[in-house]
Order: sequence, then structure tokens, then C-alpha cells
Amino acid sequence: IKLDDKYYLSNEIILNDRFLILIKKDITKDYKTHLHIIKKAFIISVILVFFAFIGVYFVLGFLINKLLKTEEKLRKLNANLQEEVKNQVEIIKAKLDENTQKEQLLNHQSKLAALGEMIACIAHEYRQPLATLGAISSYLEISLEKQKIDDKFHQKLKEINPILNYMSKTIDEFYDFYKTKQEKSSFYVYEAILNSLTICNASLTRNAINTTLRLDKNLKINSYKNSLAHAIINLITNAKDALVNIKNPYIIINLYAYKNNIYISIKDNGIGVKKDLEEEIFKPYFSTKNGSGLGLFMIKNILNSELNADVFLKTRKIGANFYIRIAYE
Repeated sequence: IKLDDKYYLSNEIILNDRFLILIKKDITKDYKTHLHIIKKAFIISVILVFFAFIGVYFVLGFLINKLLKTEEKLRKLNANLQEEVKNQVEIIKAKLDENTQKEQLLNHQSKLAALGEMIACIAHEYRQPLATLGAISSYLEISLEKQKIDDKFHQKLKEINPILNYMSKTIDEFYDFYKTKQEKSSFYVYEAILNSLTICNASLTRNAINTTLRLDKNLKINSYKNSLAHAIINLITNAKDALVNIKNPYIIINLYAYKNNIYISIKDNGIGVKKDLEEEIFKPYFSTKNGSGLGLFMIKNILNSELNADVFLKTRKIGANFYIRIAYE
């Protein structure tokens, strides 16, 4: 109760029908201290919430800006790829005679097929990160509406940046691979194999194909890294296509040196190739599938002309085993 600007605790004691004792205890000092603490806590809470909103505003602004930059990089990549294809067609029409035109057109067709596969891989690689970003965004929005800024809220903010970095790194890797202008450089052969698997990884995962690597990491050559990676991608893609409807599909990639040569072996447990077709499959427009028949022909052409290398097939009872042989000094 409040009397004369003071606060009291009261208690009544009834002795009998005629007597009543009222006991009062002055708690003014304690009560006012309590009110002061509550007021101070409220002010501090309001200030903290205000700064939290400010912090979230700037963090989300930064992350959204970074996401937009990544999106712009992807747009430029697509524009560059389209421009590159256009330029290649114009060069073919303007400078080459009939026989050379045919060879270049085959090469161009192969690159277009690889481009389609590459864009499909980018889409698959981005599907899961974008879904994760969408879920995090929804959680942050709901938390802000409920003014629920706790440890989980800050943890979700921290999860965004690694996802964006992964997406940006993926674009850079695909862009570097597709560069058509190449210069010879010294590189470890296993790096070209790993680059190829980066491109093919989404497709292999989607088809539940187990990949085993046995690589000698000391083998180094001076050549065209992207051309070698392009050839390996084609062989991996052929192996993947041969593993459709195969139980427990696998691909084994070996890298080793033998008698002044480097060998890259790509082995699968797919449907295999008949022995009498070992040479035929490397001819243009020959295909055991419903495809263009350019893949193996272009692989052989790239390896022969650019890498001083060759490709051949050894038939197996189960699956196929393709070899890339590179002269090694």
C-alpha cells in the first residue's frame, strides 16, 4: 500500500470480534530501488535491440551485395561464353578452306556439347546452396519480426558467407576451365585430373557413381593443362553414360609412369565395348549410343595435336578401360 509517498507491507491480525491489529512495514527504499533497476534494464534492452537491428541491417546489406556480385559474375560468364562461340564460328567461316572447316566444325560442335554439360553442372552445383540460402533468409526474416535475436540467429548469419564463397569459387573454376586461349605451362598431371572431376562431380554424384583415385602426384609435364582436362572429362562422361542401369557403378582412375610414358587409366564396370570396335570408336561420327559420335574422335585429335599424346582402349570382361599415354622425358 502507498501512504504519504511511501510504500508499506501490511498485515492484519484479528484477536477477537472487537480487536484488530494492523502491522505496517516501511519498504519505500527497497521498492524505489527495485523500480530504478527495472527502468534501467528496460532502457538497456531497448538500446541493445536498436544496435542489433543496425548490425543486422549492415550485415545483410553486405551479404546481399556479395550475392549480387556473384550473380553478375555468372551473367558475364554466360555472355562471354556466347560471344566466344560466336567468334569461333566467324573465324571458321572466314579463314579456313573446306577440309579445315570440317575439322574445326567438329571441334566447335564438341565444345558446344561440353558447354551444355558445363552449364548443367553449374545449375546442379548451385541448386543446394541456393536452397540453403533461402532457408536461412526465411529464418532471419521471421526472427527479426519476432525480435528474437539469439545465438542461433548469429550462427545462421555466419553460415551465409561460406556458402557465397563456395558459389563464387565454383564460378571461377568453371570460367578458368573454359578459357580457349592457352599457353604451355608446367603442371602436375594429377591437378588436371582433379580439375576434370570438379566439372564432372555433380553428374557422378547424381548417378551414384563411386570414384576411386590412385594418383602418382610427382608426375609433372610442360603442356596444355585445359586440353588434357578436356580429354579426361570426355572419357569420364563416356564412362558415366556406360554405367546407366548398372548395379554398384564405379570408375577407377589411375595415374602412373612406365617406360618414359605417363599413363592415365580410366576404368569402369559398365556395358563395355566389343573387341572388334576398339579402333572404330575413334573415328568421326561413330557412336555406340544415340550421340554425335564426336567425343572420342575429338579426344584423339586434341591429344595428338596439342599434347604429344594418344588414347587407346583395352577391352575387359566387365566394363571398359581407356588409356591416355603421354610422352614423358
